[in-house]
Amino acid sequence: MSSTGQSRPKKRKKWYEHKWWTAAGVLVAVAGIVAAWFLSPYGPLGNTAEGSGTSPSAAASNTEPGTPDTDPGATPVTGSPLFLSDVDKKSFINQPYRHYRGAATADGKEYPSSYFFKFENCSECTEETELNVPAGYRNLRGTVALTDESRHDSVIDGVAYFAIYSTTGELLLEPQRVEYPTAKPFDVALKDSTRIRLVVSSGTNSEYPCWCDAQFTK
Repeated sequence: MSSTGQSRPKKRKKWYEHKWWTAAGVLVAVAGIVAAWFLSPYGPLGNTAEGSGTSPSAAASNTEPGTPDTDPGATPVTGSPLFLSDVDKKSFINQPYRHYRGAATADGKEYPSSYFFKFENCSECTEETELNVPAGYRNLRGTVALTDESRHDSVIDGVAYFAIYSTTGELLLEPQRVEYPTAKPFDVALKDSTRIRLVVSSGTNSEYPCWCDAQFTK
């Protein structure tokens, strides 16, 4: 006969079988849900953070002035003037192969926001820069010149002609004869042209024609 009259020893509960542990787990879960709600965009802390600063998506959409991320010709009208050297590259249909944007010097004077290029391996050279006119702008003004980097000697005469046309062929700026170191100012009404061509002709190898500080104005 097995141990009659003797009680079996009580089985010791494991730690996760205690009621207090289950209750603690429930409390932790509830606390986590409440914290998540407070920090979410719908909770009080989330609303405060969203209203007090710029969201990441808004910050990422900002672009530098003159550098739109849209189609050619859609440069934002953020003010006047808008330098030719700051127009977004997507607005250009055609450019000389070796062109530059930035500071240029002509006859010892610096023009900080210029668009210029170099004639290479040619004589009686002609180069065109064709671009869409930034929305909202009606005029183009600046100075035309050959930069101080241009070669000018008994072989290279240092003479070029600058002109501006609409893409329909209308002459907006009559050819301006420029002989180094002369610089000539210009101010042209674009007559609602949506696209223009900046033409420099009769150039010679190693000359640098410059649309110095050329800028679109309203």
